[in-house]
Amino acid sequence: MGTFFIFYNNILKHFRFLLILCLVLHLYTISIARAECFSFIPYAHNNKYTHLPQNKNFCVKNKTGTFKFKTSQIHSRMIFKNYDDENSFFAFGDSQLLGIDWDDTKEVKHDLEKIMETKNISIFASPNNGPFQSLSQAKDIFKNKKFNNVKKIIFSFNFGNDIFRIQKKWKLENFVPLKTEDLNIIMDKPFLYDLVILKGVLSGKFFSTNLPDNLETYSLYKNLSKLSSQERINILLTKIEQFKSSLNKKINLIIYPPYWMYNKNGNVIYEDVYADFLNLLLYIKKRNIFYEVFVGKLNSKNYLTTDKRHFKTGTIKFEKQ
Repeated sequence: MGTFFIFYNNILKHFRFLLILCLVLHLYTISIARAECFSFIPYAHNNKYTHLPQNKNFCVKNKTGTFKFKTSQIHSRMIFKNYDDENSFFAFGDSQLLGIDWDDTKEVKHDLEKIMETKNISIFASPNNGPFQSLSQAKDIFKNKKFNNVKKIIFSFNFGNDIFRIQKKWKLENFVPLKTEDLNIIMDKPFLYDLVILKGVLSGKFFSTNLPDNLETYSLYKNLSKLSSQERINILLTKIEQFKSSLNKKINLIIYPPYWMYNKNGNVIYEDVYADFLNLLLYIKKRNIFYEVFVGKLNSKNYLTTDKRHFKTGTIKFEKQ
């Protein structure tokens, strides 16, 4: 039996080595082929929230295609050729709100343009920016009186991920590999960013090659305390209400359903999650904090991006409540 385990462990070690080697070669090949583009959206954190690079033009290339990004001096994504002080809508959220599979060369409209019926939008959303982090970012932005002319502030709640991010034990730094001061270093060297990602993959801290599937994510969700989740949602809504009072501005909310609630045909497979989703909507409406609330409803079978963690742009229909 001891001989078997020695043999097994040696095989496992070799397998891990081969896996690491394959990942390195794969990322190197990608970087050579896409020397001018990133494999993933570059972003960082400042211990309070995540953000995009400052005042940069860059592209991200994956199996779906190439997507161009332009950011402003205050880290917003400019989805059209305008500037922050010209825009009347500021939006805060995570990568779903950002639109990872969209740029202004695509025929489909950005979700925010479609919902708000305007192109005058600055998007401060970035990957792994949870609701508390988005609020913190909004507070920082509106310390600048220059943006007093902004008409509406938009927050998003991406139920599939944000229900985990609002938990007290969730730590931003465990999911974001770069700090603000590191971001400029990698902007002209996409291959360096690939190495950062590789390190995260191998350490299992920031990225994973074995992302949880729908069933695993559902199990994680079922292990959450409903009481704790409700308490955290209450805290979040109270903080948004206080923020709203301090600015005297209209605030909208966009709610995305959990992507892992559906099967590949777009049918709900976890009815209890759907019930929780609807109950959250009812509770938010009851609190009467937001000027308008828009809820996403899946209207397409082929609805996931290549990473299987985001709704494709245009596959969600938004209904005003």
